[in-house]
Amino acid sequence: MKKAFLALAVAACAVFFTACPGPVEKTKAELLASPKNGWVLSAAESSPAYHMSTGEYVSNLMNGYLYDYELDDIMTFTVEGVQTLDPGANIDPEGYGLQEAVTYQYLFDQTDDNWMYMQVPFIVDADLNIMQVRCHILNLTEDEFKFNCTIDDVENPTKEEYTFTLTYVPAK
Repeated sequence: MKKAFLALAVAACAVFFTACPGPVEKTKAELLASPKNGWVLSAAESSPAYHMSTGEYVSNLMNGYLYDYELDDIMTFTVEGVQTLDPGANIDPEGYGLQEAVTYQYLFDQTDDNWMYMQVPFIVDADLNIMQVRCHILNLTEDEFKFNCTIDDVENPTKEEYTFTLTYVPAK
């Protein structure tokens, strides 16, 4: 009787452990949409160092390249492919940068979803319109969205190509 009960218990445990599905991994779109308050910039680097019009070279974009009103811009995403850029609390009184929330479409590259097309709040064209750029996702979790994008700065005196590596964390 003990052997039969032990065999039944072992069989029940085997069924229990094999019948339970494992954790469901979130898609990239679900991870992008996961922070309820969106994403805010926490680190920004340029390689090579960005050549400013003043002649200075800046590697840390948060110190010398970005304006104060750009540092608190918030990005949010939906799983349906909508990206919203919000200026946050700090808005430039002269009318530069984001003045109000705007929405765009984002999409993943069809052949490699580690690449996506999206707007980055401070990457603008010659008319100061926010540009859609192709970004390479380096890390995407619920706690960090790190990517890089390469820009060709034709307005810059040296007309160099720069790779910006940007790290966003959930906004509070």
